[in-house]
Amino acid sequence: MTIHCTGYVVSAANAWQQKSTGDAALKSESHAHAERIAWGRLPSSTAYLLVQNAFPCADCHTYFKGQSKSHDIVIKVEANDGAYSSDHFKDAQGHPILKGATPCLIYYRREAVHYVSATTVMGGGSGEPPAGFATIPDIP
Repeated sequence: MTIHCTGYVVSAANAWQQKSTGDAALKSESHAHAERIAWGRLPSSTAYLLVQNAFPCADCHTYFKGQSKSHDIVIKVEANDGAYSSDHFKDAQGHPILKGATPCLIYYRREAVHYVSATTVMGGGSGEPPAGFATIPDIP
């Protein structure tokens, strides 16, 4: 299974503009994961969007939390092909959730993380980015 990530930046016309891609095989080193490859190829922007077919692993999640000190980042997870949802979600008893809801938006801002999925919205969440997040176009 290959994990694929597409990177976008906000254009002057306030639209998402594709600027990079990254691919990685399962079990590759975290620094060579698809989202890290796509991220490394992106130009400067007011906000960033990474769209991929897997949740970030624990190492990449920590990496993007660190990157969010100075960048607003959204990762749109369209599938759980890497089986990493357990790094993000636990059930009421604290057990990992192996099949997390997709699609899922993960917002990273100032080292904080905010998740939006159908499950969170149906549970009363707003579905909006966290307060203070950069102005961004609608996420495709």
